[in-house]
Amino acid sequence: MEHLTELGVGGIFVLLLVQVLMPHIVKMAKGGTATTQPAEAPPTPPSCSAAEEIENQLKMVQASMARMSTNMEKVSEVLSARDAEGLPLCYTPRSLGKSIEHLSVSISKLSDHIQAQ
Repeated sequence: MEHLTELGVGGIFVLLLVQVLMPHIVKMAKGGTATTQPAEAPPTPPSCSAAEEIENQLKMVQASMARMSTNMEKVSEVLSARDAEGLPLCYTPRSLGKSIEHLSVSISKLSDHIQAQ
């Protein structure tokens, strides 16, 4: 969680989504039903190959989030570009800014909820 400031809004959203949905997906894959109860710890530790696979998957997710963060910054630069007279070069509806603010607040609340658990 130390690198959240480098991810951007999209990256944080993806990270939170993965953190929230992963236990449900794993439980459903095992043939159970998704509940809000925490899963019990497995009786034996995972094998080395499973741990390596998980580590590889996490590295891929981190790389994807870094790319998404970079792309979101580029989109932000394009949307906020202005000409010599200070007029915006790209039309953005007022509702877009409000939607982004609401998304940011929702992500913050979700992050606080996850950290509290």
